[in-house]
Amino acid sequence: LFRSEKLEKNRLKQDERFNSKRKNSEGFNVGELVLTKIASIPSNNESKKLAETYKGPFKVIEVLTNDRYRVKEAIHATRSRLPYEAVVCLEHMKPFKVRQ
Repeated sequence: LFRSEKLEKNRLKQDERFNSKRKNSEGFNVGELVLTKIASIPSNNESKKLAETYKGPFKVIEVLTNDRYRVKEAIHATRSRLPYEAVVCLEHMKPFKVRQ
């Protein structure tokens, strides 16, 4: 019995530590503009310190389960003939704000 109590106590501590780094699941709605985190930095001898950490803006086109969103490159920001489209998790997104 003592061992199971200790295991439960450790599990709760691990859950608390893991969840402390997660964003609140406020989420985004379809049509909102967001920025997505860049997963990899190009290896062309540029400093990582000055590299961009987010790219976008992207438009949320579908809300999926488990805090996932299907995003599509905003029309006014197309870099190629076909707009970029991907599934991104909430932890790798932030709202797009226009600079003034």
